[in-house]
Amino acid sequence: MSHLLFVDDCILFGEATARGARLFSTILREYRSCSAKVLKSKYYPQSTCLEVRLGNIPSFTWKSICASKKLLQDGLCWRVGNGKDVSIWNDCWVPEINVIKRQDRTNGEELELVSNLIDSLCKKWKSELVINTFLGETTQKILKIPLAKTDQADSQVWKGEQSGEYFVHNAYKLLQESTMDPSSKLLQADSKKFYMKL
Repeated sequence: MSHLLFVDDCILFGEATARGARLFSTILREYRSCSAKVLKSKYYPQSTCLEVRLGNIPSFTWKSICASKKLLQDGLCWRVGNGKDVSIWNDCWVPEINVIKRQDRTNGEELELVSNLIDSLCKKWKSELVINTFLGETTQKILKIPLAKTDQADSQVWKGEQSGEYFVHNAYKLLQESTMDPSSKLLQADSKKFYMKL
């Protein structure tokens, strides 16, 4: 035995060679895929992990995910596709603006979804509507958001990364910049009990 790796409640043994590293990579990729499927089927089969509550008798893994949910929500924003899933007023979708306040409106028209601001045939912003609905800086930022030429679904992305992908170091950075008490995002009491048992 030349390598020992702990993953959740599993212990993996392997060779410290290039072949062993490739094998570990394959195993971990499969494990990650299976773990996500198991968590979804058990805890949130009909919704997303950000909408669900902790539930009864959750696993330590699920408790950890639920404890970090607020941090994830703070770091996520929408990448606009067709705008049908994004709320104009309740979601983060405009770069550098977390949520557009309703008093920022200058137009009396009731708009709820970003899709109401997009010409679905031309795949362009309804610029006159945007200009009449929002104030200066917000208007400019909205009109700069590129729209796909084909009908694409909206997707949630990590706002700290150009690629939109989530990386642990981004969450760590967000936690450092947060004005909230970090312990409110952690399972401190449960974690201490868990680690004392080890």
